[in-house]
Amino acid sequence: AGITDGNLLMMRFAHAGVGALTLALIARASLRARCGPALALASVLIVGSMPLYLILSSSFYGEALFAFMLALALVPLIEEKFTWLAVVVGLSPMVRPEGAIYCALFLGYFALRRDTLRCALVAIPGLAYLAALYALSPDWQASMSWRLELRQILTPLDLGNTQSLSLDRLLS
Repeated sequence: AGITDGNLLMMRFAHAGVGALTLALIARASLRARCGPALALASVLIVGSMPLYLILSSSFYGEALFAFMLALALVPLIEEKFTWLAVVVGLSPMVRPEGAIYCALFLGYFALRRDTLRCALVAIPGLAYLAALYALSPDWQASMSWRLELRQILTPLDLGNTQSLSLDRLLS
């Protein structure tokens, strides 16, 4: 929003661009893994046609950027460029909290290999982020419950039959 000066159309285009880059990274990772063009195309089509992927690629939540980070991490993993992998994985918790899961996995992997440099590259960004969050925000834990607050706003909205499972129900 800051980059596009709040222009909703430009923000949607930016998210679509991130979604397209994610698919390009999936294709690159597939090709680098020697899957061949047909399987690389199949990978892109499978991910790109998933309804949830399409919805999240246009949403303003962090899932689209997190999918991009995961696809970005696949490339150095396959190419065995572990320093870049450590950097990408280390930054992922700043996009979505679930990134900490990948940090823990690769921290364990690099620890087993006794690779202290890459352990530091995985751990330091997330720890620095948490320290800054804790130091700069006295009520940082309250910010973690934003989805509950959003649900309280959305619950009074009459979206029709609550027994059916529809797209608008899935998003709320």
